[in-house]
Amino acid sequence: MLYIRLNQKKLRTEEYIHLRDAIVNDGNIDDIGTMVILPSSYIGSPRHMHEYTQDAMTYFSIHEREPAVQHLAVHLENGQRVYFTKDSARKIASEPPQNTTLTAFFQLCQTDPFAKTLLYVDVPIYYTWDKTRKIFQRRKQGMPEEGHPEIMKTNAIGRVYTVHPNNAECFYLRMLLHEIRGPTNFTDLRTIDGYICHTYREACQRLGLLENDNHWELTLQEATLTASAEQIRVIRHNSNNM
Repeated sequence: MLYIRLNQKKLRTEEYIHLRDAIVNDGNIDDIGTMVILPSSYIGSPRHMHEYTQDAMTYFSIHEREPAVQHLAVHLENGQRVYFTKDSARKIASEPPQNTTLTAFFQLCQTDPFAKTLLYVDVPIYYTWDKTRKIFQRRKQGMPEEGHPEIMKTNAIGRVYTVHPNNAECFYLRMLLHEIRGPTNFTDLRTIDGYICHTYREACQRLGLLENDNHWELTLQEATLTASAEQIRVIRHNSNNM
């Protein structure tokens, strides 16, 4: 008890109250169980996990804003999402789709020499996204970029939306966006050393971004020694779809 009196600040208050009540016979100590001293590092039982999860989500939501995070769209040519109602369908179908951050990036690279030096994911460092006009604009505040005093930069982060490998061509397009600087359109993105590739996968192959068939052949050879017939079929299926 001397320890409790001298170290009250180290005890979790809600736990100490119950312990104190039991000591002054405000409750039946036999029903409570063995008395223990709870250190300040005690985080509670699993039943409190939901509360902790909600707290963590709140902290993440707050801290995500510093540094600022700009989510970047990724889609195939004319693959933008279009939102319409029954009344607006005809009007929207007759108009070109609105800019996305990806098509706006292409347009930016057509007119801005500095943008031609950037990867898609790095654009938010130097440009802000105008949600109303659907365009990127140079930042007016921040620190001057070395060698380009007219260009302002911040610690903003660009995050390109993920794409599942099953959506193959869009998956490879996303891969190219992390490798090719300053593309001006979708065709430019799959043009490697002057050659226009038929697919984004082919462009990735020409850049050496994909593993060759030897990887799968070795995997199958190893699998025949230890894997079941079903597991081998799964490996072969995956190799044919990559």
